[in-house]
Amino acid sequence: MIKKFLNKIRLKGLPNTDSVSFIAVDENGDLGKNYPSSTTAQKGFVELATTAETTTGTDEDRAVTPDGLKDGYQGSSNVTTLGTISAGTWQGTAIASAYLDSDTAHLTTDQTFTGRKTFNAATTFSADVTFNGDTATFSSANADDPAVILQNTTDDDQAARLQFIKNRGAAGQDDDNIAEFWFYGYNNAGTPEQIRFGAITCDIDDAVDGQESGKIGMHVACQGDNPRQVIVGTGGNVSNEVDVTIAHGSASVTTIAGTLTMGSTATLDNSGLLQVANQTGITGVGTITSGEWRGTAISSHYMASATIGASGAVELATTGEADTGTDTARAVTPAGLKSHVDARYSYAYMTWSASGVSTLDGSDPEWVFPNQAKGIYEEDWNKDENITATSTGATAYTITRHSTVNGLVIPHAGECVGFHAHGRNNDSDATFKTGLFHLEGSTTGTTNNGGVDYGNTSATHEATLRWIATSVETESSGGADGTSSHSFKGPCKLVSNTTALTVSAGDVLLPAIMGPDASDEIFITMTIILKIPLTS
Repeated sequence: MIKKFLNKIRLKGLPNTDSVSFIAVDENGDLGKNYPSSTTAQKGFVELATTAETTTGTDEDRAVTPDGLKDGYQGSSNVTTLGTISAGTWQGTAIASAYLDSDTAHLTTDQTFTGRKTFNAATTFSADVTFNGDTATFSSANADDPAVILQNTTDDDQAARLQFIKNRGAAGQDDDNIAEFWFYGYNNAGTPEQIRFGAITCDIDDAVDGQESGKIGMHVACQGDNPRQVIVGTGGNVSNEVDVTIAHGSASVTTIAGTLTMGSTATLDNSGLLQVANQTGITGVGTITSGEWRGTAISSHYMASATIGASGAVELATTGEADTGTDTARAVTPAGLKSHVDARYSYAYMTWSASGVSTLDGSDPEWVFPNQAKGIYEEDWNKDENITATSTGATAYTITRHSTVNGLVIPHAGECVGFHAHGRNNDSDATFKTGLFHLEGSTTGTTNNGGVDYGNTSATHEATLRWIATSVETESSGGADGTSSHSFKGPCKLVSNTTALTVSAGDVLLPAIMGPDASDEIFITMTIILKIPLTS
């Protein structure tokens, strides 16, 4: 039964001390006092710990208040690190960079990155950047990319700089390689190979203090070989001197599209012609009047041409050009001169008049030869050698010594190229002829097998009939040429064969006249034309 107390209840007999006493209801419902303290093994009464006791952390009989927990453990070494938080979202205040590990990027402190870092967006560095690695690779799958741009935005006349420094940690040496630009591409092999197609290099030419000079060159690959120099510039051994070498090897060809200028003056145009004689590096010496040229042959392109009024370079004529004789710009060689002279002749004309009755012994008709006693220039020819042939050829006819000595001796070898005549039949309108016989001769006075037998008084001299000039109806007088029935008694042209006859020095030409019969006297003027080489 529960009783309701409306008034105070005072308990007697409790000790009167400064210590606190407690009244409690036990598990049986009975009131009691000074029950035991609370432990980990039983329920009981517990005292609250102070902040200091909370911070010390050794009291096992007291309980911690919220205030003591906050004041005693916030920032205290008593808080134990729990390790990596692998899940969850941090929603507290920003974590100071001092409490982040070294593998985290910091914005305001110096830091070294040791792993690979990837930037997927545009990145700006507003201060100096130093890369200590061996290779920096820029790669892009876009056309004409990647691009490396160095831009100077200062409003002045200075530019951006790309510097290469060779620092061997000691004194520089001749031929130290300072910088290289290499240009690679792929060939068209079955498995394409990466080839260095070009290069730009810079080296130390002379490292001596106060005499420093450099060397810079541009190079290209040739025939699959390592790049060879296109142009190399080297500092000279005096101030303001730079030596330049162009191309590589004697087979190289260097082409200058425009005019080559030395100093400030045009020197050679693009056709290779020298523009001026005097300028820096070239001194005109005027006319060279002595000395001996020992260089390579000077091309005629660089010489003035010879003319009738001025000396100069001249081309030699061929023998054909010399023979033609019309070229006024070339010079004749000895061979060409000989060929030309050998092809040139003088012409000799032998002309005389004569008359004769062709048949003296009753035979019709026969050839009558010059006067037996008075020779070829006696007008009355009267020597009969009993020759009646009227066709030319190599047939030999025997004649006497009288007719032989009346022939014309040829002094030089040449050709008989013409036998012309005109005449008339004094007694009747009948055709007639004149002929020319040939006898082989000699300049030494020896006996000839087919001609003059010098020293022989018998009729053993042999002659061949080579030319015949015959009066023809169409060339007789009395009317227009080409008509018929004209008289041979008037002037009549005799037409001869045109075959040239080669004659030797000492040969004899013997003329003769033939009429129709003994009743006709023939009057003729005849001309022999000889062609004699100028060299004879």
